[in-house]
Amino acid sequence: MNKDKIKGMFLGIAIGDALGMPVESWTQERIKETYGYVKEYKVPDGHKWFNGQPAGMTTDDTQLSVAVAEALMQKPACMEAQKEWHIAALKESTMGWGNSTRNSVRNLANGAHWSESGKGQSGLGNGVAMKIAPAAAYLFSVRKSKSKMAEGFKFIRRLNLMTHYTHMSLCTTMSQVFAIIVALKYNPSNSQSMIEKLKEFVIAACRKEKEILITYNESEDDITARFEKLFSEPHDTQKLIEDFGGGSCYCYNSIPFTFGFFLNNPCSVDNLYEVINAGGDTDSNASMLGALLGALNGSSIFPSNLVDELPEKDKILDVAERFAGKFGFE
Repeated sequence: MNKDKIKGMFLGIAIGDALGMPVESWTQERIKETYGYVKEYKVPDGHKWFNGQPAGMTTDDTQLSVAVAEALMQKPACMEAQKEWHIAALKESTMGWGNSTRNSVRNLANGAHWSESGKGQSGLGNGVAMKIAPAAAYLFSVRKSKSKMAEGFKFIRRLNLMTHYTHMSLCTTMSQVFAIIVALKYNPSNSQSMIEKLKEFVIAACRKEKEILITYNESEDDITARFEKLFSEPHDTQKLIEDFGGGSCYCYNSIPFTFGFFLNNPCSVDNLYEVINAGGDTDSNASMLGALLGALNGSSIFPSNLVDELPEKDKILDVAERFAGKFGFE
């Protein structure tokens, strides 16, 4: 198992988050008018949530991905460890947190069991998919053990329901899980085979999770149909914006939108810039895409200036190093 892919995955989480942070919730037009084209870290002057933060600052996408990773290293596939690390993150900062995550983790802090904490929240956002990459990497590390794989999938479902008690969130979370696994498995030179396998796994995952969680919140919206539309038609940036709600945080928009950029060219960092400049939930979309790009291509896909100018560079590299060592990535 390739250690540099884990390094790339964690760097991608943070770099995408930091690049997208200053323009989160903005439209494509507003980004162009304000910054031209975002390819470097910007100071979020005047941003409704992040005004006063420095360039390169990360948000909840990185914070909670690290929390998931730290809890996995403390005790793999353990919900009590996840609960502890999420409560610690809550006490540190809730900058950028969505309502479902914030309210659910507050419930945990107030004594709720993880199986109850997510109930009563809307659970329609991308708040689990955006932090799930470390759990997917853990699952990849135990793929040769059927029992550990089964336990790992059960754990991911529980982690999802801890904050987002909906089949909608679970379907999109599992889609990102399988996408990360496929990216870790394949080499960039075999990207076309990777794309076909990703499509196959994502459709299968959505169908399976909806069957498993038939009693959970239902919706007239159909994620399987959305992915089938994405996979069967060419999608440039404008069509992705049109078909998937401008890349909003609604999970049935955000995850297909992000996948569209990855599939257009999974071996180019230019797609990371494209997903940001397209607007929407820019930090989460770019963080998820950054994780995929890094998991497939390794750390070298990211320009050195984006790595070196990342304020949390040392922290991210330390987490990646310890995670790789813990789970046998060499």
